[in-house]
Amino acid sequence: MGEIKYNYKRTAMNRGESLLEHRKPRVYIVDDMKVNIMILEKALAKDQYDVFSFTDPVEALSMMEEILPDVFLLDVEMDKLNGFDFCSRIRQHPILKDAPVIFITSLDDTESLERALAVGGTEFLNKDVNPYELKLRINNILHLCFLTKELKEQSNLLAQKSDSYRVLVRLLCHDIANPLTMQNLYLEKMMNTPHYHTEGSIKKAIDSINKSQMQIISIIEHVRQISAMEDGKFVLNLSPVKIAEIFDEVAFTFESSLQNKNVELKFSNQCPQDLCVMVEKTSFTHQVIANLISNALKFSFPGRKINVDCSLGSGNSNEQKDRVIITVADSGIGIPKKMIEDLFKAHVKTTRVGTGKEKGTGFGLPLVKNYLEKYGGTIRVDSKSQEDGYEESVCGTTFTLSLKRA
Repeated sequence: MGEIKYNYKRTAMNRGESLLEHRKPRVYIVDDMKVNIMILEKALAKDQYDVFSFTDPVEALSMMEEILPDVFLLDVEMDKLNGFDFCSRIRQHPILKDAPVIFITSLDDTESLERALAVGGTEFLNKDVNPYELKLRINNILHLCFLTKELKEQSNLLAQKSDSYRVLVRLLCHDIANPLTMQNLYLEKMMNTPHYHTEGSIKKAIDSINKSQMQIISIIEHVRQISAMEDGKFVLNLSPVKIAEIFDEVAFTFESSLQNKNVELKFSNQCPQDLCVMVEKTSFTHQVIANLISNALKFSFPGRKINVDCSLGSGNSNEQKDRVIITVADSGIGIPKKMIEDLFKAHVKTTRVGTGKEKGTGFGLPLVKNYLEKYGGTIRVDSKSQEDGYEESVCGTTFTLSLKRA
């Protein structure tokens, strides 16, 4: 009898563990006749398999989660628990439900075969099966299971990749909307406002349009970097960035949107003008600060104010003193308590319609938190909502960021 050689790399079935490349597959034999077990053990070379045998099916059932077999060999006619019921228990198990089950029995009637298939059996073999054929069947089944598992993993990866690209497209559309709006604003002024045709006004408009174009180019490049990061081809590089520059750029970006909704954006920088934080500039400007201001604007009523404050961390420790605190506060409709715990979860829908019927994407805040973690920062949200019983006059939301001082 020739030895069957087989590469069993990663033959575990959906159990969330990472197997060593050279681990032998675990064969789980359950038969209440000791002589039958001895025959199967002799047929299965110990240098090829780790064999676990049980004459008590109830004990075998209790031990299978600890051993986590790769394949089951079950007798059908057992006193305490027959093989069909044992197989049903396997198929209900969250970890082992996809493991192959081979029935080895003296039964050969059609009814037994149909029942074996109905409960999820993989193979139905007679007890006088040739040892070489038995090993060949086990190897083929394990190989098929391995390929099926690989196919599922690849399918899941492709689905995740598709979702990721969808998010990137939505992110791109979301982030370039404000710079494009600014361009349209100045183009309309140049075309439709008679007194705007002075040399100074035209220069201001051209400078603003150029600035908007540079923002769009920067955003597109950053979206490319996000895609490269997911593929492991790019690492987010942090560098000192001046808070004052970020505030100026964001104020420019939202100028048109703020005017359209009659909402005031007020910056208060209590830190030195040259103060820097350790971030990646484009993502911090357009994905973090811009997202928070966009949300505040979306849920603010006309005539209200959005306050963005920057201060140094307070406390006795050096770590607290080396932090920069930024708050973005609005007096809008607020966030209900039931939504706050899911606010930063990427796969939980928390998007709502704004006070001006604005629609959201639902992925902005999870992205904000993700970037802050990459910067070594944190985010906290405090909110009061009418839905939770507060008067409209005291409603609103404050996001508090803590960042590393450069």
